[in-house]
Amino acid sequence: MSAPTAMADVSTAAPALAPLPGERTAPAGPTPRARRARRFVSPHVALLLVALATFVPIVAGYSSASAHAEDTTPPLGPGVVTVKLDMRYSRFDQSEVRVYEGTLVRFEVTNSDPIHHEFMIGDQAMHDAHERGTKRFHPPIPGEVSVDIGRTGLTTYRFDTPGTVHFACHLNGHAAYGMTGSVTVVPVPTTRA
Repeated sequence: MSAPTAMADVSTAAPALAPLPGERTAPAGPTPRARRARRFVSPHVALLLVALATFVPIVAGYSSASAHAEDTTPPLGPGVVTVKLDMRYSRFDQSEVRVYEGTLVRFEVTNSDPIHHEFMIGDQAMHDAHERGTKRFHPPIPGEVSVDIGRTGLTTYRFDTPGTVHFACHLNGHAAYGMTGSVTVVPVPTTRA
């Protein structure tokens, strides 16, 4: 038997040249980090980032301008006024109303949901009593009305003192879900003669 012969490494690659003193060399290819970055930053992502950087400040400016515009809306009243509220998706379509003191508000509350709702407005003691209560329907009295599916309920409430008065639906968990709102009562401006 003959002994195995050793095979010589026959490589066709050119030998590597050593860099000259002071010469900077680039790596043979992209580093793993660069390959990952190139894989995740596509032209679509870059375009999205540019669009966000452009439009987010515009939208933020618009929302703060619209919030400021709402603050300058004059309050309702004084006297007798009507406020129409729609209940949809277990929310009131208006969660904030502003009135002058001495205003009697006639609330027209429409239930556009497929479930029963109620509209209760008053002080904290009234809200606490209704939140603990189990009555599903209430007779229409000032500040309280039950509203059947697809119906409109009517109630009135006089706002005599500046401050905030809250309203809510206290049927099983509706207020906790966010079916609440408030009426801000502001003093009637005095006129100088």
